[in-house]
Amino acid sequence: MTRPMFRSLSAKLILAFLAVTATTTILFAVFAVWATRVRFNEFVLNREQQELTALLTTYYQVNGSWDGIAEIFTPQAGPYQGTMIGPGRGPRGQAGGPNKAENSFLTERRLFTLVDNAGIVVLTGLGFQTGESVPADGHYPDIPLTINGDPIGTLYFRPEDVRNAPVSAGTFLSNVTQAMVLSALVASVFALLLGIILARSLTGPLREMTRATRAMAAGDLDQQVPVHSQDELGELATSFNQMSSDLSRAVSQRRQMTADIAHDLRSPLSIIMGYTEMLRDGILPGDQETYALLHEESKQLSRLVEDLRTLSLADAGELTLLKEPVLPQEILHRAVQVNRHQAEQKGITLQMVASEELPPVEVDLDRIDQVLDNLISNAMRHTPAGGQITLGAERANGAVQLRVADNGEGIAPEHLPHVFDRFYRVDQARSTDSSGLGLAIARSIINLHQGHIQVESEPGRGTAFLIQLPTYQD
Repeated sequence: MTRPMFRSLSAKLILAFLAVTATTTILFAVFAVWATRVRFNEFVLNREQQELTALLTTYYQVNGSWDGIAEIFTPQAGPYQGTMIGPGRGPRGQAGGPNKAENSFLTERRLFTLVDNAGIVVLTGLGFQTGESVPADGHYPDIPLTINGDPIGTLYFRPEDVRNAPVSAGTFLSNVTQAMVLSALVASVFALLLGIILARSLTGPLREMTRATRAMAAGDLDQQVPVHSQDELGELATSFNQMSSDLSRAVSQRRQMTADIAHDLRSPLSIIMGYTEMLRDGILPGDQETYALLHEESKQLSRLVEDLRTLSLADAGELTLLKEPVLPQEILHRAVQVNRHQAEQKGITLQMVASEELPPVEVDLDRIDQVLDNLISNAMRHTPAGGQITLGAERANGAVQLRVADNGEGIAPEHLPHVFDRFYRVDQARSTDSSGLGLAIARSIINLHQGHIQVESEPGRGTAFLIQLPTYQD
């Protein structure tokens, strides 16, 4: 049977693995990009700070002061280009003509300011103007500028932009590698947490069933587990609950059956023992009536033992069936002939109504006779004098349906689900009339014939037992 996708455990497992994989990949990508960008920005910013420091130091070394420093950061026919030392004023000026202060993140946005040794701003930035003093409150990180160990000024940066340690290409690659490893670790932790959550949601029902199973093993059979889903685990939980209920009911029925067997055996045995003791002691004369009573009680014991044997063989699948093709009319005719005399003694009419041209059924005739005898005897016990029992046969759903119906007292609706249970009696006052196993044996025999038996009844209007048997196939 096709199952909706989200009600399948395999689909949930696939989606769980996909979710963990996608989460790990996305988190790794996000953290890797973020960490790489941070490391790259640090690398670029550090390099720019080093280049700016070298540029300013060279300028001071060539010119001997900070005079004119602002000119090389003034826009001229392009973005921030100008002479570093001026034409003809140094080796680089003579060789290359005008020198450029290359555009950079720091120079384009003027994210720094330059002060001389007296703390006076000589190159504006960070909101300071030329001639102002930068407060020595430590708010702005600084990089001292020196030539041969002699201070020539100080560069101030924004707190978030200062980088003091030189960064090489190898250091940058190492930092990126560390960032990637850190990203992988963070993504793995998130994936592990997600996997734990998903695993707990899947294994939770199994843990509940494990606890219930251990409780059943300890003797507490009535165990129920909650059903959390409609997938395979939900079906397993439902089946477990059904198994637990059935097992608990079976144990209860077994205990009741043991008590019923003991009761049914005790009654005739008590009678037999009482009469034999009186015969032994000479209290009761050994006449024909006494012997007939003992014989009837012995027959009752024999019927009970035989019924138990038949039922146990049927349950074990060891009841031998000698099947042969038989016409349904013949089956009903035999049942009527066997039970007619007893029915007449009780003032009950026993008749047969069968359709013509019915196909034969493959049955063990003796066992089917036993089933019909049980049903007819049961009907006689619940049909008053002047009543009627009808045996019928007809086609039904590709099979042959046998019918044993009476117009007796009927069965109350609350008893119908239990009439085939062992030792179940609708009227306990009539418990001595039968062993309480007849209907259970009938169902077992019909099941062995791959057939089906059911009951229909209405209080005050009678009861009908319907038996469906497969037709004989050549």
